Amino acid sequence: MNRCTGRGIQQPSLDVYADGEMRSYHALDDDWASSFRDSGRHWLRWLHTGNGPLLWGGDDAVAVLRFALAAYASSAAGGIGIDPAAVE
Repeated sequence: MNRCTGRGIQQPSLDVYADGEMRSYHALDDDWASSFRDSGRHWLRWLHTGNGPLLWGGDDAVAVLRFALAAYASSAAGGIGIDPAAVE
């Protein structure tokens, strides 16, 4: 992924190397604001209608939160490994 948090590199939004071939994808909406907007709209639509896939449940969300909190704890502790399962 190019341009994940900034637009310093004017490359395709996404390059994929598979089967010995590089494929580049230019016409992607790679603005983070768009992903939050679209995720919020999907969540609200799912809550109101139940339409569309709900890809994450509560357990998945807790696992991702624990992973992020473990990264913060690792940084605060000087870079030691922190097991996300140990984060409460």
